[in-house]
Amino acid sequence: MYRLEKDFYFRVKDKIKGVWGKIFVVYIISAFIIGMVQSRSSIVDAFSYISNPSLLSDAEVEAVGSFSFAALVVAIVTSTIALSLHMEAYRYLKTDKFEISGIFKNISEYGLKILLAGTIKGILSYFLPMIPLGGIVWIIVDYGFAYVAYLMLELPEKDIFSYFRDSWKLTEGKKFDLFKIGIHYYLFVFIAFFFMVVSALIAVVGFNLGNGGIQGIGLILAIILMIIVIIGLIVRTPYVVLANALYFEEHIEHEQIYLYDL
Repeated sequence: MYRLEKDFYFRVKDKIKGVWGKIFVVYIISAFIIGMVQSRSSIVDAFSYISNPSLLSDAEVEAVGSFSFAALVVAIVTSTIALSLHMEAYRYLKTDKFEISGIFKNISEYGLKILLAGTIKGILSYFLPMIPLGGIVWIIVDYGFAYVAYLMLELPEKDIFSYFRDSWKLTEGKKFDLFKIGIHYYLFVFIAFFFMVVSALIAVVGFNLGNGGIQGIGLILAIILMIIVIIGLIVRTPYVVLANALYFEEHIEHEQIYLYDL
């Protein structure tokens, strides 16, 4: 594709100079909110189970994947912050200015619109993965609504549902391009995550066999790989945020789309 040739990623690398740290700070703030709001489970329970499966009761194991109000709140809050971050990244491409405070100003300025958009995306991201093949559906939906933040910034007078409708229309035939951007930056993270899961399973097998050595090796490898995954996400996410915004900008310019005609 004309926008994803090799030079595209060089343009992203050039544009991110001076703003990587600011996007990183926002990402950390978002991660902190997750840590503050989210209830006990996830990684903590997962590694508790790996080190000693008997620590979790049958009820706790069955609860994995069940509804959690706190997790839903996390999804909504982080989706709202993400929308504001994408708005600020796109504003940076247009003005060469990126302000961390702009993340919160966007939420204040766009008020109900950005909160409603964040709520819609948060609810979808929480519930869709719960249904069969829902994770795949969510990936498609997420890329279909990838332009919502940029449209909100470009067309502040439109209603919230127009942003979702227009984003879906504009990303027709473009979702795979957006997917490839994620793969480009996150491929090694996905690989590390896969081997983390394998290592965790080895630890569980070691426990079931009563072999402390195998269990210990699997647990240590899983922890190391988990750290690699976390670091990879922290380092690469700013690139993905800016790359998506640049893709939208070049898409609109190259195809000479007049947004007010949507």
